[in-house]
Amino acid sequence: MEKIFYWLYTVSRGYSAPMSILNWFVVFALTMKLYDSANALYGLIGLFGVLFAHLGTNLFDDFIDYILKVPKQKCKTQYLENGFTTINNVLIAAIICFLLSLIAGIFFFTKLGLPVLYIAGIAGAIILLYPRLNNYALGEAAVGLCFGILLFMGLDFVMTASFHKEVIFVSIPVSLLTAAVVFCHSIMDYNSDKKNNKQTLCVRLGMNKSINLLLFSYFIVFILSLYYIKIGILNISALLCIIILPLSFKLYVNLKKYAKIPDDKQFMPNFILARNISLWYNVIIILGFLWNK
Repeated sequence: MEKIFYWLYTVSRGYSAPMSILNWFVVFALTMKLYDSANALYGLIGLFGVLFAHLGTNLFDDFIDYILKVPKQKCKTQYLENGFTTINNVLIAAIICFLLSLIAGIFFFTKLGLPVLYIAGIAGAIILLYPRLNNYALGEAAVGLCFGILLFMGLDFVMTASFHKEVIFVSIPVSLLTAAVVFCHSIMDYNSDKKNNKQTLCVRLGMNKSINLLLFSYFIVFILSLYYIKIGILNISALLCIIILPLSFKLYVNLKKYAKIPDDKQFMPNFILARNISLWYNVIIILGFLWNK
């Protein structure tokens, strides 16, 4: 059991999985709120596909970086260095995760037809290309698109057999927050990425500009939320998402310190803080949808 937990939490970076789960829960709760005929079972099957796509992406990214000899923080390669598993096993685990996700996609294709194939095909292509896209300053956009907008559109369609503008609107701040977590990760990888000529968005912008852009993205999310409250897409309870502002400022200060004196021990605390900003926002939005069901 301990080995299974280590695989799920450390090797496949399962500590990031709550992001995908809560992103899924946002659109699930919204769709169930708006449409009484929404298919909850299909929504749950969608969660199965999304979760394994996420874990597979993490594993595949590690495999590609290992093959290309891309340096990583010790906390992310310790499972290989201590002999817990091999890089071949990581690839096998990634393939298994992708196959499980594919099974969910095939199921929906047989039930709902071509629109599922289009969305799943785009998402699948982005996931497989992610290790290279990240080298062209597109990593954050890829993750935000896959586990934000495309996730919302796909789940909306499999649950209702249609697309709805409210779902797409809500997907925008969720996508931004999801991309922000990856961007935070990239900021802390700046030195190694620059040394290895990996042209991430952070490397192209520079560390200080990237940190400022990250903080600005959180303000955009808050402003969008206020607008959605005004036009009735979000409930007034969404004002509680103001909590992301002090948390994002704390992350901003932490990353400024990290930029001056990089410390591997601060990598996970900063990453978890970025993740938690996204989680808190999603929880607030979800509770608002459930309260008004």
